[in-house]
Amino acid sequence: METRAGKGVAYDVIWKMSGKRIMDTGSSRRDRMTLIAVVCMALLFAVCSNAAEHNRADIAEGLSVPVIAQADVLVVGSNLDGSFLAERIASNGLAVVLASPDTSLPSEIVICNRPWIPTVDLDNAPEEIRSFLLSCGTVDGRMLNLSLLNVSEGLEDRILDSGATLFYDMHPCGVQMASRRVKAVVFACKGGLVAIEAGMVVDCTSDARVSAWAGAELVPRESAEKGLSLGASN
Repeated sequence: METRAGKGVAYDVIWKMSGKRIMDTGSSRRDRMTLIAVVCMALLFAVCSNAAEHNRADIAEGLSVPVIAQADVLVVGSNLDGSFLAERIASNGLAVVLASPDTSLPSEIVICNRPWIPTVDLDNAPEEIRSFLLSCGTVDGRMLNLSLLNVSEGLEDRILDSGATLFYDMHPCGVQMASRRVKAVVFACKGGLVAIEAGMVVDCTSDARVSAWAGAELVPRESAEKGLSLGASN
């Protein structure tokens, strides 16, 4: 495994330094301090490596990634429905992680170049979402002009205040199955591949990719003509 290889390299460095530099050149104070520093760093690396070995998700043959979080419920995707769902579940005392592929919330607003919504579209939205959006903008005739900053910061505050954990820039790229359920979801982020384990996974991605990886049967829907979806009824 990667961790074992890493420990081997660290110990090899100590051996070479102690055998070739310090032992051969004498025991100067600087050399002794260098050895002590290297030994301490190597021991710390070894401890971290041992801990990592027990907290990794085996995703495919020969591949393991670090598990960065464990939760009762993992919500993958950060649309309005998913964000409010994460807040509601966390408010009931469960450990919730929301993994957003974007760097701000929600995904519908992030990808929208025109931050306004026809007020008629709010009629089908759940009251909780409708009230929140109205508080983040101003109504001008038949349009609700949204403040992107108010929406993003307001939604983030709601999620964090509920006790949920929020991760940004997390792009789902695979799942680990345990029998017939998803045990962990693998994400690509700036730090590489990471995994989040959960007792339940809610797929709020735009293309239901997590559900597809888990083997669920999907029904295609022509949703492009519907425009911005503000609720499950859409």
